[in-house]
Amino acid sequence: MVKATKIIFAFLCTAVCNWKMHHVSADCINDRSYSFTRMNGKGGSCQWIRNKGFRRERLCAKNEVHENCPVTCGACCEDDSSFVFVNGKKEVSCDWIGDNQARKDKICSKRRNGRMVRDACPLSCDFCQAYITVMPSSSLTSSPSIVQSSRPSNVPSSMPSSTPSIVQSSRPSDVPSSELSSTPSRRPSSKLSDVPSSKPSPTPSRSLSSRPSAVPSSACKNNFFYKYNGRRSCRYIRNDEERRLFLCKKDEVMQNCPVSCGKCCADNDDFTFRTVDNTEVTCDWLSTAKRVEDYCEKWSQGKLMVRDGCPMSCGFCPSNPASRP
Repeated sequence: MVKATKIIFAFLCTAVCNWKMHHVSADCINDRSYSFTRMNGKGGSCQWIRNKGFRRERLCAKNEVHENCPVTCGACCEDDSSFVFVNGKKEVSCDWIGDNQARKDKICSKRRNGRMVRDACPLSCDFCQAYITVMPSSSLTSSPSIVQSSRPSNVPSSMPSSTPSIVQSSRPSDVPSSELSSTPSRRPSSKLSDVPSSKPSPTPSRSLSSRPSAVPSSACKNNFFYKYNGRRSCRYIRNDEERRLFLCKKDEVMQNCPVSCGKCCADNDDFTFRTVDNTEVTCDWLSTAKRVEDYCEKWSQGKLMVRDGCPMSCGFCPSNPASRP
């Protein structure tokens, strides 16, 4: 019993640490005044910690470093809204870099206004770091947090809760309950059942799908008007794999960019583009390998690449970060 209690407290401590990591700063900025005390007595800044991969992995496991260097430790990734620098004769901010690859190549590795631009503008410069988990405390806490962790443990508690949660889990168990629910879900399951329904569908499909989507096709499209942080489109998120894996873990991004995040994959029924003879066609027209090769990498008149409007037909379906180990 004592051993089980210690295990529970250890997991609770880890949850508290992780919750603090993700909520340490509303602005998501490294503390530039922070200095980690090294064994030789010298100090080490958040930038110094980030400059070596092995150093970052070792030090970001410490509570103190994680709290003061959230960007370095991958707890979040946002541009410093207060950072400005002179480009030519104009004073610009991280927003100026935007989705312009030429500007990224030119400016992100330069020092401006006393800082490396990529350190002040990690999101714009595609310099977001992978998340490093804080090591659990070696001492048990007598007052565990009442706030649930935003990164729950992968290992279940050895003791069941006496008071079940009233909010359903975003990560359901792979093992079904042995008892039937008194209040079954109204939403269909994202996984196909091995047992057919006892009630037929009133409007069955006319053709079988070779790759059924986990989300109805009517909902399986990126929100063209959505901008993460007011400026980052779903296409921008999709165009860099490390960025995609990082941002698609956010519920907001996953809901607005289901295709970019690999939650589902379906052609946009409203999307059209023009062929070389100026004929307006839909994704269904991409029925041959030749057409896919000739058109999927082209831009449509709506400033959207054909592969973004027709991901299924173009074979441009990314994986879901949530399904990765």
